[in-house]
Parts: sequence; C-alpha cells; structure tokens
Amino acid sequence: EKQRQDVANAVKLMKLVASENFPNRHEEMGNMLNILLDLIGMFHSDQHKTTRQQKRNEEIFSRFHDLVAEHYCESHQVGYYAQYFRLTPKYFSAIIHQVSGVKAADWISGYIVIQAKNLLLNRMDMSMYDISKYLGFVDQAAFSRFFKNETGQSPLSFRKQLT
Repeated sequence: EKQRQDVANAVKLMKLVASENFPNRHEEMGNMLNILLDLIGMFHSDQHKTTRQQKRNEEIFSRFHDLVAEHYCESHQVGYYAQYFRLTPKYFSAIIHQVSGVKAADWISGYIVIQAKNLLLNRMDMSMYDISKYLGFVDQAAFSRFFKNETGQSPLSFRKQLT
C-alpha cells in the first residue's frame, strides 16, 4: 500500500512540474520519470516475490497433503511433516493455515479420523486394538480418546451405530 501511495505521489509531483513553466522543466520531468519507473519496478518486483512465495507455499501445502496420506500412521505431529521442508513447526503451520485456512494439526487429525472411520466401517475383522495400532496410536485408550475428541463419540459406538 505504501508503494502505491509513493507512485501516486510521484505522479502528482510530475503533473505539478509539468504545469509549471521554468527553464529546466524537461530535465526535471526526465529525472522524475526515472524515479517513477524505479518505484514501479520495485512495486512489480515485490508483487512478483509475493506471487512466487504464494506459489511456493501452495506447493508446500500440496506436498504436505501427499505426505499426510503417506505417513499418517507413522506420526500425528506437525513437526514430523515440517522437517520434510526443513521448516520449524510454527512456520510450517503458518504456511499451511495461510494457504488453506485450516491448521496443519487439523489436517492431520482430519485425515486420521477419515481413515479411522473407514476402518471401523469396512474392516470388521479388525479389533479396536488392531485399528489403534494400525493408525499409529500407542494404545487403544489413546485412539479412543482421540476419536471421541474429534467426533464426539467413541469408536465402538460409531461402529455399532452404523452396523
């Protein structure tokens, strides 16, 4: 916004000089035009950086989404995924939130919930213990707490409700 204001001010000044009648007017106009072009160049460069950064952030988000699909059973922690990009968990989370509007931890939890529901519905041969181990939880109790926290019901009641 400041750069836009600087460009607008430069244009106003050029108009003022152009309307005055003094001997070095053309030279001054040339100097101001160079300044104006420099300002516009800096503005364009900053816009390009923003676009480049946005594109990079979107690529990080896309790769993050793929990584969660590949590794959700191995780790449920944001830091695990941030390390793939050599970013701190806090900065990584900020990027994911900026691009998607959803926190990185919520993406991970959401994916785990979807997979858990799929297993609960379609793998009747798997016990709660088997599902909790498959999904990377330390024990069945941790899985049950996580599932109830995320969905509002226990894994067993979810399974029973739909069978």
